[in-house]
Amino acid sequence: MNKNNIIMIIATVAIVFLLIFAVKKASQPKKETVVYNNFEFEKIDGMWYTQWQLGEELFNVPLRYNPYEVEDVPIIGSLNSSFKQPYVYLTFDPTVDESAFKYLALGAAEFTLSFSKSFKTTIIAACTKNETDTCKDRPIVTCNDKDKAVVYLDPRGAPRILLSGNCINLQGAEWDMLKAVDRTLYHFYQIMK
Repeated sequence: MNKNNIIMIIATVAIVFLLIFAVKKASQPKKETVVYNNFEFEKIDGMWYTQWQLGEELFNVPLRYNPYEVEDVPIIGSLNSSFKQPYVYLTFDPTVDESAFKYLALGAAEFTLSFSKSFKTTIIAACTKNETDTCKDRPIVTCNDKDKAVVYLDPRGAPRILLSGNCINLQGAEWDMLKAVDRTLYHFYQIMK
């Protein structure tokens, strides 16, 4: 074999390997990622994940929406030191329209899992009134209970967050409730202001 044939064989083998590599690379699903305020978010199975650090501990944080998707959810007001307590009451009106319950349940679960894990806070499920079987064994808590840290889930209207001393009022109909929850968590993680 002459020198040109050897070079052609090597070039052909190299091209075949490059084509195999390119086909494998192209067939892999592309990761959907965004960067916001120096935090990288990756979408996995419909949820956005980022890493957040508190002290020496690193947390993998799952959220339904990435920060860009909730930028337009307003946060109005401010909180007092109530949210530095080891307990937060998550409350809702049990007499709201039944169609809102699945969104309230999702919002409550996502807030509770994320907030309690990251901030070492116990979330206590509560109701604003005792008029249903759901609430007969639950504490009755409203934003008027000034000695408690309260998160009130209000399943009406456009998404927004009202901060008022000891109370966070999360508002939003259907999926907008989840936007309000995620926007609040981004606020506590200091990923968004």
